[in-house]
Amino acid sequence: MPTYDYKCTVCFASFRKVLPFGTDEIPQCPRCGGVSQKIIIPPMIHFRGNGFYKTDSSVKKESNPNPNPNPNPNPNPNPNPNPSPNPSPSPASAKT
Repeated sequence: MPTYDYKCTVCFASFRKVLPFGTDEIPQCPRCGGVSQKIIIPPMIHFRGNGFYKTDSSVKKESNPNPNPNPNPNPNPNPNPNPSPNPSPSPASAKT
């Protein structure tokens, strides 16, 4: 059974009482017999480090900044930067 902390509203004395879950009983102050209030205390637990969230325990995927599988940054497969369908003859070969 859980232990609950109470504080008297008359003499402000604090005390603990072991009660079953779901009980509506509000105990009287053992010192003066006055009305008491339940004190809410945060749990004494601290989550530190990794592994406490869904994203911490999942397998991490390797991120690729370049989604293009082609290592060549130029989308044109032709290495010549100025392609021309019919090369112009050089001036020396134009004389016949």
